[in-house]
Amino acid sequence: MTRPAHDIYRTRDTPSHGKSLFRDGNIPADERYLHLEHKRKRRQAFITGFVVLLVASLLIVVSVQQYLLHSTTFYDPPPAPPANAPAPAPQTTTSARSLMTHLALDADAQTRLLLEEIEAQSVGEAEIGEGDKPLHAHWIKEAAYYLLRAERARGAGDEALALESYEKALRIYPDLRGVYATLGMLYMDRAEYEAAAAALERATLEEALSFGIVNNLGVAYLQLEQWDRAEEYLQHALRLRPDYAAAHFNLATLYVRQGSPEKAADHFETFLRMDPEHLNALLVYSSILMQNDEWARAADFLQRAAQLSPESPPIYFRLAQSLAQSERPADAIRTLHQAVELVDARNALAWMSQSEFDRLRHNPEFQQLVEYLVAAK
Repeated sequence: MTRPAHDIYRTRDTPSHGKSLFRDGNIPADERYLHLEHKRKRRQAFITGFVVLLVASLLIVVSVQQYLLHSTTFYDPPPAPPANAPAPAPQTTTSARSLMTHLALDADAQTRLLLEEIEAQSVGEAEIGEGDKPLHAHWIKEAAYYLLRAERARGAGDEALALESYEKALRIYPDLRGVYATLGMLYMDRAEYEAAAAALERATLEEALSFGIVNNLGVAYLQLEQWDRAEEYLQHALRLRPDYAAAHFNLATLYVRQGSPEKAADHFETFLRMDPEHLNALLVYSSILMQNDEWARAADFLQRAAQLSPESPPIYFRLAQSLAQSERPADAIRTLHQAVELVDARNALAWMSQSEFDRLRHNPEFQQLVEYLVAAK
């Protein structure tokens, strides 16, 4: 009996019905199994490769980060300059003038060690000579020595040594920045106004104009009685900062010395709004008001002055004059009694003989006070 040929793929027995996982529904089951197994291995290989690639990428990133962490120099950013600090001048060269800029000095223990270390190497004033020195380590150390010594002298209150040291540093490097403004203030403290003006003028050429430097220049020229230049600088200080109290006071002082009390009055009013307890301003401004016959306003400012200086006889006598002229006789007599207690009888009678007390001559209390003082002479 003849056997039918054996078909290993069983194509003849493959059912034609049912849903196939392949587009060709007639693929044998064994072949379909092999195809699925191959597809699963390909997917697994793809996932494994992707994971390996991801791990490798992470390792590279971590390695780069570690390299950067160990090779980069970390530093604290420099502090921001104060809001009112002058802008640094642009530097276009690398000469000694451009490199030796403003030095922030602190005469602490480390500074003192530096001073002691380089002091022995100092050449002294006789060998410094004139003219800008080259940017050499020797001269830089010399200039640093004198600058540090100047700062230490200022801290100790030795203005003479500070001036001498700053001047020696400037003989080495005449264009040192940040020195002339300080030098000018030292000269101002010593009432050497010509030298102060020269130093401050130099400071204005090196730094952006600040209201402080401009005001100080105005004061220097005010003391030198160079009125026009003083007014120019003081007005400029107010343009830079309209609410700068010191400039208002200095301008008022300038106008008083020039004999222009009307101009002075406006600046005194502005100043006293900002500094209502400035005794000198109160006294000068009240004198201007008295000259302008503004007696009531003068009395208000003199009462504030009396509270600040309760042992000053002139303030009480002037206040009594203002009260008398303001038609306040009772307050004027009471103030006169306070003034009389602070001076001798002769001095009190001299004050009371002034014309500002004429309105009180017929006042019985005033007459009794005069009789008492005459008897006490």
